[in-house]
Amino acid sequence: MAIEVKELRSAERYVPDGSLSGSFGSAEVSIMNLSAGGLQILYPLPLRIGSASRVWFRVRDVGVTTQGRILWSHLSKTQDTSGKMQYKSGIKVEDPAYAEVIARLASNDYIKLDGDTMERKKKRLIEKEKERSGKHLLKVVPAEPTISPEQLLLIEHARERLKANPAIAARLYEQARTAEAANGVRTDIVAVWEYLERSIALPTITRVFEHGKG
Repeated sequence: MAIEVKELRSAERYVPDGSLSGSFGSAEVSIMNLSAGGLQILYPLPLRIGSASRVWFRVRDVGVTTQGRILWSHLSKTQDTSGKMQYKSGIKVEDPAYAEVIARLASNDYIKLDGDTMERKKKRLIEKEKERSGKHLLKVVPAEPTISPEQLLLIEHARERLKANPAIAARLYEQARTAEAANGVRTDIVAVWEYLERSIALPTITRVFEHGKG
């Protein structure tokens, strides 16, 4: 799962306007989304992770052919028309020409930016972190608690998003600066704390900012 999240963050992700069929080698696939670095597919029979093959699909009048390699794969919750579960895989494409085609498809509005992907991921991870924190509420908290991968991902995502959106960061800081816990804490750390709905403690966020995982 961690591999999938990192891959999705490497480039803007786009979704087709309607259903989009294609192929990976001899396998017929449905394409869920695309980016300059690859695509995600659904299909009925398992494919081996690491396998490389020809990728083909057509968007309106634009035919796309390239080579891709399966980075990750797992059973999806999505069913086909007969009610059978399908497999979901992420395909890496290292082809500058493919990236140019994706950019052209996007500029022509043939595919749409899936702008809230990481926002949905953030919300799921926040809920998971809140649940985890609630379960351990009565436990003794160590002086230097381990930072979980979920916490690290949330903090890093929030940090990068607010770096790119200073106006949002400033507004979030204004919302949170009067909180007692925020006294004496760096502005950017407080903004991340508020962005994450205060689901992660400020000392934990500070550790990530200053020392990484720790």
